[in-house]
Amino acid sequence: MDNKERAAVILDKYLSASPKIVHIPRDISDAVRSEFINSATFHIEQLGREIADFETSKREQNDFVIRTRGILHNIKGEAGMMEIAEISNVCCLAGVLLNENCQTVQVSTLHSVKNWLLESVQLLKSAGSGLPPSIFSVLSVWRLFVRLR
Repeated sequence: MDNKERAAVILDKYLSASPKIVHIPRDISDAVRSEFINSATFHIEQLGREIADFETSKREQNDFVIRTRGILHNIKGEAGMMEIAEISNVCCLAGVLLNENCQTVQVSTLHSVKNWLLESVQLLKSAGSGLPPSIFSVLSVWRLFVRLR
């Protein structure tokens, strides 16, 4: 079993489980969480447009793969910085399926990824302000330092 096949098996497990819980670090402020939600929503909408363009033959496969991998990479990176492992992992696994040499694109899988991500972001939105902001925690200060660099 190669990496692409392993990624497909693991991704299927994530997608079939449907996100019931997204682990949010306790030191994430509402403002930072809201910024992530807005950015992720924008990227998910972009992903939906890319899939629709590809399905209607408005986008060539190579261009579609490059653009879609970029979108997934952006979400993965932002989720990774926020330490939201579930979202980061799903984007990473979907990106593995879209390697540079891919001969076929599983559009149905990408639809499932998009829907899973959208559901995850909705869970983050519904988490509300029940998370205690601790702006002076070590991790928050480190994140701020990294962003300013």
